[in-house]
Amino acid sequence: VEDLEVAWTYRTGIGGPFKATPLQIGELLYVCAAGNVIIALDAQSGDLSWQFDPLIDPEHLAAIPYFTAGCRGVSYYAAPEGYQGECPERILTATTDARLIAVDAYTGERCLQFGELGEISLSEHMGNDPRIFNFQTSPPGIVRGNAVVGGWVFDTTDPPSQPQACNQPASVAGW
Repeated sequence: VEDLEVAWTYRTGIGGPFKATPLQIGELLYVCAAGNVIIALDAQSGDLSWQFDPLIDPEHLAAIPYFTAGCRGVSYYAAPEGYQGECPERILTATTDARLIAVDAYTGERCLQFGELGEISLSEHMGNDPRIFNFQTSPPGIVRGNAVVGGWVFDTTDPPSQPQACNQPASVAGW
């Protein structure tokens, strides 16, 4: 251990807590900072490759900053062999304002065929869902081509989650 040296450091320049576990896929290292800003770095040099800001409403971030400012990580999905659509490799984030967003793993551009212009509302079909009552605190799990998200809901006597029909499950691969 005494012979180890720092290879590089990177400062995000984004305030707030840093709680994410980096994810390396190939030559890129993906992290997300406060406000669910996704950052892709060259794994060898630490140079910025791209950065994506999901533009979370500042009022949302200010409402309960401890829970809404942090990002715990991102997920990676590679389309099956023979896939001809956009974004064959994707980075997904479940934002603290209850959205699931997919961006191209190499460019950071939204995958426009995913959901509506690259995102899916995770508040849809949640019944009474007041602002800041439902938000994501973990990266999505990828299970058999599906993005699986777990949310955090405030305790209340009028819970947001009321059983409602949802006929359109989100699928990472089903665009």
